[in-house]
Amino acid sequence: MKDLTKKESKDMPEERRIFIVMLVTGSDFKTAKQYLIAEEWNIDNAVISLKGDRR
Repeated sequence: MKDLTKKESKDMPEERRIFIVMLVTGSDFKTAKQYLIAEEWNIDNAVISLKGDRR
């Protein structure tokens, strides 16, 4: 999988970001969206936060 540049990541639609977090973490739509909003739509931070909560 190619790394996203900062510009590509900023232009990504919200639904796609939610879907990526759902795939990586195995969470549901509502939870993934809540974590993305809390992390200001940063996919990496949302995934780290979600995985940290599950330990």
